[in-house]
Amino acid sequence: MQDWMDELLADLPAEPMPQGLILRLQARLRRARRRELWVRRAGRLALAWAAGLGAVGLWSNLENLAGILPVPTLAAALDWLLQALASPLDVLMAMPASLVAWAGSQGTALTLAFALLAVSAFFGLASLLEDQTEQSEVVT
Repeated sequence: MQDWMDELLADLPAEPMPQGLILRLQARLRRARRRELWVRRAGRLALAWAAGLGAVGLWSNLENLAGILPVPTLAAALDWLLQALASPLDVLMAMPASLVAWAGSQGTALTLAFALLAVSAFFGLASLLEDQTEQSEVVT
């Protein structure tokens, strides 16, 4: 009866291992890990720049933002809540369209600032979730 280890041993090459193979493999792994770390840090730096530019864009339009944002009222909030309870899918589908319509009516700089903040927030959240997933996979 042959077991899986015998099959693996049969697949090994008969010639001896080349000199320095282990050192070359370790160096290649170190380079790959450094490259991956560099890419991750560069991505996070780009997200930080995007968030900073979005914050500067919002800060520069702060005085205009007070007049642009609608003032919420209790009646409007109650109406929205009743619609959400009646048909949550319709309300969720209408929200992005109304947000895009509202953002389109504003200035380009303000829309770009909101977009930069939203993109950096979503990618930052995805990065945090990915890091937690990697940590939980290491633990298990």
